[in-house]
Amino acid sequence: MLRALVREARAASGSALVLAVAVPFVFLHPSYQPSVTHGSVAIDLSDLALAAVVVAAFWTLRRNGPAALAAQPVLWLLFAAFLIWLVASIGWATHYDPNYPLHSRVISAFKYVEFAMLAPAAALVLRKAADRNALLLAIAAWSAFLTVVAALQFLGIVDEFDGRRPLQREPSYIGIHELGVFSGAALMIAYASIVVARRSRLGWLGGVAGGLGVSLAAALDAVGGVAVAAVAVAAVAARRGRRRRRRDRGRGRVHGDRASPRHVRRGDALADGRPVRLARGLGFASVTP
Repeated sequence: MLRALVREARAASGSALVLAVAVPFVFLHPSYQPSVTHGSVAIDLSDLALAAVVVAAFWTLRRNGPAALAAQPVLWLLFAAFLIWLVASIGWATHYDPNYPLHSRVISAFKYVEFAMLAPAAALVLRKAADRNALLLAIAAWSAFLTVVAALQFLGIVDEFDGRRPLQREPSYIGIHELGVFSGAALMIAYASIVVARRSRLGWLGGVAGGLGVSLAAALDAVGGVAVAAVAVAAVAARRGRRRRRRDRGRGRVHGDRASPRHVRRGDALADGRPVRLARGLGFASVTP
């Protein structure tokens, strides 16, 4: 199964592969990453992975032109609103608290912006089905790895942040709530494949890994997020289904309009007592009056 999934992902673009490879580094707790610290600024592998994704997105934008920016206007509006809210919140806190640690908070805000850049970068990079499959494969595979680690922690075989504490909620290598949310994303791959009626190996992998991961994390916020995402996927699928039915009805009317003159001519022939000519028109050349 893994070989088949890898073969499907090979058709992805280079930028999409950069995004897919960045998934394990972005969704890994800083305690398990090497880092370089200078003062209050720390740079780890997740920062480098996010920077690589942003560079890949700009390269894609340069290759495809500015028209790619107009493909997702709502996404850009939400991203701009997030940046405005972030700047306004820091400005508000600085104005009302003279002792507000502006320097450290700006660094934290920059970290938020780094992760927020994933959304527009993905919109620019994921241009075709193979690109999306590569990202979904990375999410499902990394979820499977994190779920295996969490299961071993649950059994008391592998240490977590505070040593071995079996038979409780487990963080894997990412954190309890983070494991729940990320596993929920993998679970949604399976749910989406069911809704659109496309059973695939990727859906099975995401469903098993994501479902077990959500259970091992036992994070209530993750369960709520899964419920909201499930409703959103169902709504999108219903909307696509309505569009497809309208398109099919439109095609049916077109075919009906094209066929009606022929049917009318044959009906007139029958009504006027011309069955012989009608039979010849249908291909029975040997028919004689």
